[in-house]
Amino acid sequence: MSRTNKQRNKQKSLAKRKSRPPQNNSPQEQKALVAVGQQFSGPLPPPEMLAQYDDVTPGAGDRIIAMAEAQSAHRRAVETKGAEAQVEDFKAARAEARLGQVFAFIIAVFGILAGACVIHHGTTGGAQIAGCVIGGVPLATIVTTFICGKRAGGGETEQK
Repeated sequence: MSRTNKQRNKQKSLAKRKSRPPQNNSPQEQKALVAVGQQFSGPLPPPEMLAQYDDVTPGAGDRIIAMAEAQSAHRRAVETKGAEAQVEDFKAARAEARLGQVFAFIIAVFGILAGACVIHHGTTGGAQIAGCVIGGVPLATIVTTFICGKRAGGGETEQK
C-alpha cells in the first residue's frame, strides 16, 4: 500500500470510531435521555392533565373548566355586541341615505317650481329660457344621479 492509502484508511477508521457511541461495559454507567412532549389545543387541557392538576391542587380542574367557560361566554358576548353595533351602523346609514333622498327631492321640487314660475310670469323669451334652465337643472341632476348611481353600484349604503 502506498502512503496515501494508509492515511485514508487511518482517517476512515478514526471516523468510524467517532461515529460509534462509547461502549460502557457496566450497567450502572449507562444513562438514557428521554424527552416527552405533550401538546393540546383549545381552551381545556386533556382529562388526564386536569386530573394531574387536581392531584397537585385539589379543585384546580374545576377552576380551569370554570375559567374556560367564563372566557367562552365573554367571547360570545363581545361577538354579539359587535354584531349589534354593525346592525345599528347599517340602520343609521340607511336613515341618513333616506334623509338625503328626501332633502334632494325637496330641493329638486323647489327648483322645478321656481323654473315654472319664471316661465309663467316671464314676458320675454329670455325669461322662458331662464325658467327652463332653473327648472331643468334640478330635474337633470336627479335623473343623472339615479342613472349613474345605479350603474356605479347604487350608492354608499348598498356598497357596504
